[in-house]
Amino acid sequence: MYTEYVDLPAVPENLIETADTVLSKDLRSKRGSYETRHVSPELLDYLRSIFNADIIAQYQFFDINVPIHIDTTRVRVYNYILDTGGDNVSTGFYENGQLVHSVVFQPRKWHYVDTLISHGIHGIHPTRRRMSIGVQAVRIGDEMSQTIPGIRTLPTFDSLN
Repeated sequence: MYTEYVDLPAVPENLIETADTVLSKDLRSKRGSYETRHVSPELLDYLRSIFNADIIAQYQFFDINVPIHIDTTRVRVYNYILDTGGDNVSTGFYENGQLVHSVVFQPRKWHYVDTLISHGIHGIHPTRRRMSIGVQAVRIGDEMSQTIPGIRTLPTFDSLN
């Protein structure tokens, strides 16, 4: 399974900062068109309570399409899209360079992405920016899926050795 919606509570609107507010914060990381910023302590506390785990949470921004890649710093990510970045933005999953699955994620619904599978984001409008909240385990190998009912276990880096 490349991705799946996850039955978790919506993020309360009062905990979500505007894009302008988030972008005025110090940059957490930047790789190409992908950049991250810290979430507020209040949002982090809320996310820790629904994931019941020690997590890293960040605002994620993409301002252009994301080429096909495999993440090198995480096994899976749980996303909560705030702004899709366009009307037809899709995430494609690839095996041997061939598209095998494509999905247009609904905003404000949790989903996970198996980031060990080649994937890319396509269709971001040139005048828009995709904004989401991303959550991942603090340590590679942590099984966040063990603490969330209904989420099947995905492989960890530890199990791949």
